[in-house]
Amino acid sequence: MSSYERDKVSPRIRRLVFRKFDGRCAYCGCKLDMKTLTIDHIEPYMNYYNSIEHFDDSPNELKNLYPACADCNNYKDNLTIEQFRKKLGDDFGSPVIFYFETTKTPKEKQSNGRQTDSNKVS
Repeated sequence: MSSYERDKVSPRIRRLVFRKFDGRCAYCGCKLDMKTLTIDHIEPYMNYYNSIEHFDDSPNELKNLYPACADCNNYKDNLTIEQFRKKLGDDFGSPVIFYFETTKTPKEKQSNGRQTDSNKVS
């Protein structure tokens, strides 16, 4: 057991993370609900404070969190996304493409439908 104490993710942030991929695991794409949702740290929590680029950030900022099923989150453990991809490829012998790489987030989908000054119809 580690000697550090993780900060809790607030209910508001949990809801926002859940919505990032329409209630799906960012890695395998399985459907989640608020009870099955686990929160994965994209940049592993254990490594976060060792990076100078994250010196003033919290590992629980929305930009560092993905929705994940328990299987993917447990299997990823403290790996970066690229280390996780390699582990899956080594273990299962096939190239790995994650769900988040094949879909747009709800925010991206919403911005695609907006008109900008350059595409407004006069």
